[in-house]
Amino acid sequence: MLRMTRLGAAAAVAVSVAPSAPAPAAAPVPCEAVVASPAFARDRTAACLYRKDSNSPMLLAMSTDGARSWRKAAMTGLARPEGVQGIDLVVRFSPAYATDRTLLAVTGSGLFLSTDRGETFSLVDGLVGGGGFGNPLVYVADAPAATAPVTGTGKHLYVLFAAGYRSALVDATTRWHQPVAAVPGGSTVRFALGGPSPVAFGYADDPLAQDQVLAAYRCTADFSCTDKLFSFPPGVRFAMTGDEQVQTLRDGSLLVTLTDGARDVHVWRSTDGGATFTVWKPVDAVLAPVNRTSEGAPRISLMPDPASSKRLFLRVTGGPSRGKWAKDAPPAEQVFRSDNAGRTWQRLGYQRAVFQPGRRGTLPWNDATADPTGIVPTGDGRTVLVAATYVSPGEASENRTGVYCSRDSGLHWTRTC
Repeated sequence: MLRMTRLGAAAAVAVSVAPSAPAPAAAPVPCEAVVASPAFARDRTAACLYRKDSNSPMLLAMSTDGARSWRKAAMTGLARPEGVQGIDLVVRFSPAYATDRTLLAVTGSGLFLSTDRGETFSLVDGLVGGGGFGNPLVYVADAPAATAPVTGTGKHLYVLFAAGYRSALVDATTRWHQPVAAVPGGSTVRFALGGPSPVAFGYADDPLAQDQVLAAYRCTADFSCTDKLFSFPPGVRFAMTGDEQVQTLRDGSLLVTLTDGARDVHVWRSTDGGATFTVWKPVDAVLAPVNRTSEGAPRISLMPDPASSKRLFLRVTGGPSRGKWAKDAPPAEQVFRSDNAGRTWQRLGYQRAVFQPGRRGTLPWNDATADPTGIVPTGDGRTVLVAATYVSPGEASENRTGVYCSRDSGLHWTRTC
């Protein structure tokens, strides 16, 4: 059985520091997603995905000074399809990044690998592509004995894609592609690693509900996932946005962020390897007033602090209803922290949208234009996220999008770090 040692599940990727790297440019970059290096406390490295405009392909920029300044990567060799399908870019870093300096990128043309901070890429696998919405998962594991004649032995870097009938496991170390059966019917949409066994999520026909119902399945080591563990209520779905919707915490609990129809969002939690899920009540208490007053499903990001087994961060972005903000609606932007593994939550700061009535808050941004609304604890007391500030009325309308940083675990925030 594969031994999963660490899971890479972030919306973007950090890149390594090379001794010959040029100094980052001081010009700000309009990041739409940002994440810290696994070794951020030592290498001060972070990366962001950005675009020149809304119709341009996603690009990559790197920082080697703790997200203070950024250098745009050349990305030579990264192929993309023409047109709209060439816009998206999904980037992941190796969990062993501190030693292998490996950066992975997924486009509609396949899976690519870089070992020079995204300056050049080479094709790993042209049979997979698209990424996004939780794909792919990247992990390090012992190579299965059955593949030894082809892949050798020892630790390998694996990339796992949940893509229906095209679900696949790619050995990035040897560039070996293996299709996986995943859930019956080819409806696989997510995988979860880090528990007693891998878990897959997919949709299955339910005659009683007269609809497809989301279910969790236990997988074998080769990602055959025929053992149905749990069926969620009818109408519960993954949102079509966000890379942080499935994750396993250090205590082994499995979190799944799902929408209830098109309106409410809930975090479901399993403490038994996916056999049962229940709505996580402490988080639901935080989300309840936002769910009640937002016409669309709120966007949330729940992330653990890599430096603490009990500290979690929660960012919540709500919206108006029928174009108007309810008088009792919570602030549009809120940041919470738990220091006891999610049992209780403290709101660290908030800000109201530009046209939302009520007292202004302490957060220096008022909108989340990036999707997902990621919040990234770096493991050294800093917390990084991407947001926007709209300035209006009374001034010329302005949208300031970029990176915001806290040096004290979410209490105070500034532009850049």
